Amino acid sequence: MYRRQRIDFLACEEIPREMRECFIVTRYRRPNSTVAECLRSVLQPTNETFNFWSHCIPLIFFLYRFDQLLFKNEEVRYDHSFLLPMWCFGFGVITIFAESCAAHLFNTLSQQLRHIFYYLDYVAFNVYGFGSTIACYYYIFPLLTVMNPILLEKSGQCTEYTDVVKFYSAFCIPGTLSLLVICTIIICKSYIDWAQYRYTVRAIVFLIPLSVSVPIFIDIFYFDFPLKNPHIFFHFWRQRTWLLFAIMFNVSRIPERFWPGQFDVIGQSHQWFHLFSFLTVYDQLCYLEYGFNTFVKSPVIIPNFADTVGAMLLLLLSFLLVIKGIA
Repeated sequence: MYRRQRIDFLACEEIPREMRECFIVTRYRRPNSTVAECLRSVLQPTNETFNFWSHCIPLIFFLYRFDQLLFKNEEVRYDHSFLLPMWCFGFGVITIFAESCAAHLFNTLSQQLRHIFYYLDYVAFNVYGFGSTIACYYYIFPLLTVMNPILLEKSGQCTEYTDVVKFYSAFCIPGTLSLLVICTIIICKSYIDWAQYRYTVRAIVFLIPLSVSVPIFIDIFYFDFPLKNPHIFFHFWRQRTWLLFAIMFNVSRIPERFWPGQFDVIGQSHQWFHLFSFLTVYDQLCYLEYGFNTFVKSPVIIPNFADTVGAMLLLLLSFLLVIKGIA
């Protein structure tokens, strides 16, 4: 007669220190689990179950949204060059949610695989960051007065920004690529070598790629961007609000910091971090989609393969070399 296998969850003192999470006391899965055990755990009350589902559900949502944007777009075909930046952004979004699902699901296979999965998780974040940079460069920057000399002249504003804008435009994609490789090295090193400061280090490093938003802030404060593009302005600021909440929960480890053991299954800070991360990406998709629809009507810069998909492939190759060197 078939008997259901008993499931034993472990307390933090029963597992290696490297596999523990701060202030999470119980409901750990057995180290060196099998793949089948990991898969079964998605329907069991472990301390990783809702970490998995809080990214799996958004993954399904974004797969649907990018299917509508890329394959069922009434403006252009899926293989049109205008869509190359959106392909990069979509790839980054799907990568970050899919890899996070895999990391939370399979991080008990072995200690070495746990490290590799989380290295890849940080890589996925930076792939998303680069994809969003490419999409902003083509779909949002042409709408900014500070990035467009013609709009600057029409607005009657002085043009002392010209040299700075030229430098920023030339630096944006290759500079962000280099910056993200450096960020990935720092984040991966923080996982082991700077473990006691890892959440603070990661939060700071996560903020660095956001430098791509500098032109948007300039336009907001100096060139009436809120009046010219209220839709983008609304979603841009709401995205920043969600991002602030996401970072706050990730660094503070609230609420489990104050009530250890009470939020081991549901309600822990990492799940709130996932929720606000989803809202952050959703609002970014909203203003990028609006920017794309404006871009299609009057394209200023025509996307090319080298600066979009080619740059993304180069970034992925660089990340693989980093992971190989650290893992």
